[in-house]
Amino acid sequence: VERSRGLGDVYKRQALCLLLLGCSAEKDYNTAIITAKGEVHYNLETAATPEQQAKGLMNRTSLSKDGGMIFVINPIRRVTMWMKDTKIPLDIIFINPEAKIVKIVENATPMSEEHLVSAEPVRAVIEISGGSAQKYGIKVGDKVKNAALGNMPAPKKEQ
Repeated sequence: VERSRGLGDVYKRQALCLLLLGCSAEKDYNTAIITAKGEVHYNLETAATPEQQAKGLMNRTSLSKDGGMIFVINPIRRVTMWMKDTKIPLDIIFINPEAKIVKIVENATPMSEEHLVSAEPVRAVIEISGGSAQKYGIKVGDKVKNAALGNMPAPKKEQ
């Protein structure tokens, strides 16, 4: 005869599993986009230096559904992006100094040298998997939170 487990037993087993696996109950994302449908979470790599920004997501053959890159633009200015040597379609999201999305280029064509211009000064640009903006309801006017934008705590460093 199998005995039914109470909620206390379930919580104890989950806590033990987290302890044994080294999992954390803390958030597992570093970026949130606040849409009309709710928050969409990403774990973005940061491209802050000119070298990191020049390389971007070039030569990648895949990107996780919550992956991508944030390009920190300093000083704030109009920027031009392109897809040269980028093998996967991307949604390119331009973010103004108030951390609001001002332009989205959906499904930018891989390997294209077409210039994708911000049209106004931006503080950051995010690249995510092509089709994600439509899939998750990300639109112009949505707010973005990320430590690089100064509106989200920086992730804790591993020791």
